[in-house]
Amino acid sequence: MKKNIPLQVLIELEPFLKNKSNFIKFRKKKDCILSFVDKDIDSDFYFEVTKYEYKASKITYIASKKPMSPFNNENTTLSAPIENLKLQFDSWLKIIEDYDKVPDYFDEDPILKGYQNEFFENLKLLDNDADIKPYNFKQQLAIEKHINSIIATIENEKQSDETVEILKDSSNLKDNIGKLTKAETFHKICQIWAKIRKYSFQTLKNIMTSSSTKLIEYSVSKGVEILLNSIKDNL
Repeated sequence: MKKNIPLQVLIELEPFLKNKSNFIKFRKKKDCILSFVDKDIDSDFYFEVTKYEYKASKITYIASKKPMSPFNNENTTLSAPIENLKLQFDSWLKIIEDYDKVPDYFDEDPILKGYQNEFFENLKLLDNDADIKPYNFKQQLAIEKHINSIIATIENEKQSDETVEILKDSSNLKDNIGKLTKAETFHKICQIWAKIRKYSFQTLKNIMTSSSTKLIEYSVSKGVEILLNSIKDNL
């Protein structure tokens, strides 16, 4: 509740919430006043303000961030007044934005990364609350149905490192769907699709065309609906 936090703290931290960067997102996290994370679902970069103290008639903020600097990807803790906290946040954000400028050939698997990026870019979530709210119950049921279809299909494939990883990711999503935001759920679905597509395009096509009726019906994402309809239209 905001009234548990001193007004001056809220006033000083409010500008952070107005940040419009396409590379980070705000998240609500227990024991944090502010928490931002990299939008890249595979990244563990974050910037968090955990508490505040009064020193010499000024508010000093305790924060942690990862990466520490352009030269060190470890996490670090810092103590700073609002002016320096803003500088620390800006430098952290610049690191994340600069990562986007580095070519994808540094990724471990450029083909898989390319498929993931294609899904992420073409299948945009339209919900304004995607970063803070989960899908509703019917949508979660639809996603579970889709994931169950993926699991059933992949279990019938010849076992390999790829199929084991797809099954692990699918089971993890199914077990945690109630704890994830729309954006987190959608990103994980796209990652699973990308792995299946690399493993076998035909398998992905079969999954999409045979088990996605409910997924379309509840419009988990307009982009998903467009993709599934497009696949059916081109059979």
